Amino acid sequence: MKTAVLGAAAVLAASGTAMAGVNPWTNESSQTMNFSGPLSPFDTTLTFDQFDDSDPLVDLIGVCIEYDLTVTARVTAENDSVLPAPDFAVNLSGFADFTFGGLSDTAAISTSAAQGVGPSDGTPDSGPDFHDFGLLSDSASGGDDQYFVGLGPYIGMGTIDATIHAEAGFSVSGTTDSTIKTTDFMVEGSVTIIYKYVPTPGVASLFGIAGLGVMRRRR
Repeated sequence: MKTAVLGAAAVLAASGTAMAGVNPWTNESSQTMNFSGPLSPFDTTLTFDQFDDSDPLVDLIGVCIEYDLTVTARVTAENDSVLPAPDFAVNLSGFADFTFGGLSDTAAISTSAAQGVGPSDGTPDSGPDFHDFGLLSDSASGGDDQYFVGLGPYIGMGTIDATIHAEAGFSVSGTTDSTIKTTDFMVEGSVTIIYKYVPTPGVASLFGIAGLGVMRRRR
């Protein structure tokens, strides 16, 4: 199957139909792992396989990390001031750091919800000074890549770890005194590692010649 793929790529390159700037030889393999847990903070390690270099016919040329995450919490807030708070709001903000060998990226989390409330009535968790904001959430995605240099740590028959560190918190605005309560404060998401590889130069040349031969015979 691998030979068929390489042969097809060679024919594509020889026929001149490959897109400019795109290496027609590039293949890739990927691994995806999920994560979840309570905030804050959140720390976890995901273990991925290294790129198996036991096949002498291919060379690793690039490594990519891609991720997505969502932070959620159920939030209630109460105005404890004697003054009304027409601009009463809760604000969620935080970040998550992703590291995989020499790759790293940071995702930012930020969202808010607003609901005007009255002055404190002295009764906790109810009344016109209290609001249940329900489930607040924000999501982010991103990644990083590395090509051609510094790929040694990713190559072998073992494993390599991706680490995730996330922190987030809530604040209240629109009043000088308040009480905020959060439950089910969680982060969840996934990390995908992509290895990009090509045939070794000798193999690429061999199949390139074979592809040109096929084109000539068809003519």
